[in-house]
Amino acid sequence: MPSNVTAELKVIDLVCRCDSSYLDVWHRELEIINFTISNPNNTAYSALRVGRLFLRWDSYRRPCVEIVVEDVDVLVEFVNLILSKTNWNELKEEYDFPPRMLVEESEMPADSFARIGGLYLLGRTKVSVRSRPLKKDVINDVVLEFASLQELMTFVNKKACQERILHQDGKKSVTVKGLTPEEFTALVGGWFKTKVSSMLKEATKFAIGTGAQVDSPELTNALNLAKKVATQAQEAAKSYSLDAVDFAKQNVIGTSAAIKLTKWGLSPREANEVVGSILESLFPSRDNQQASNDV
Repeated sequence: MPSNVTAELKVIDLVCRCDSSYLDVWHRELEIINFTISNPNNTAYSALRVGRLFLRWDSYRRPCVEIVVEDVDVLVEFVNLILSKTNWNELKEEYDFPPRMLVEESEMPADSFARIGGLYLLGRTKVSVRSRPLKKDVINDVVLEFASLQELMTFVNKKACQERILHQDGKKSVTVKGLTPEEFTALVGGWFKTKVSSMLKEATKFAIGTGAQVDSPELTNALNLAKKVATQAQEAAKSYSLDAVDFAKQNVIGTSAAIKLTKWGLSPREANEVVGSILESLFPSRDNQQASNDV
């Protein structure tokens, strides 16, 4: 086995864990329970958790794989106050994860060894966004029921079941079913782009008052969701900025200034009182800000 592949398999073994797995070689099935991806140096929070992953393939020569994914948790944990680096960046920088063999495109994508024969999403997915320095959530968890993506799954699976000619071998045509990873990604991206474009057109008709009656529950739900998300994002940004300032006051500016004052002869208590007064005048606390707003 090439050394680079061996190294990448070691990374997968280091970063990925599961509670149990079952492989049926004869029936060509693999089931993994509670699959997780986490930084070995920070296992308290998993970057990704899949409650159940089930794979079934039709052959070993050129497998076409059906994928069942059930209950997914995704964590985006910002590791600094300015929100420029996440736990996923750490995995890439420290362990070069995900491995190149999983994300790099094949030189001959149409002749991909393994193909996706079907995708089935069960349960729900939850996205959490946390701040490691503040040790708290930045926003409320975002939960999406996979049942809402039934149209997408039907669209992808219909395309995956279509038999296509891969190449001609003399007078004989070599056909395949399924989608390469590149084709799958393009197909899903195209589906979302079409949906967003369609909703924008409907919204534009409604906004400019063309007289067209817009009775689209999908559009109504999208507009309501967009309004709700925008409001929550504004509130989250305001709350986070106040939390970040408070953290910086106490743990960065205040500590450094107090240490300097103690070197100049002040006692620790006196230094903290002086620094506290200065910081309060420069960066009023939330209570004082609220009081001034009420007045």
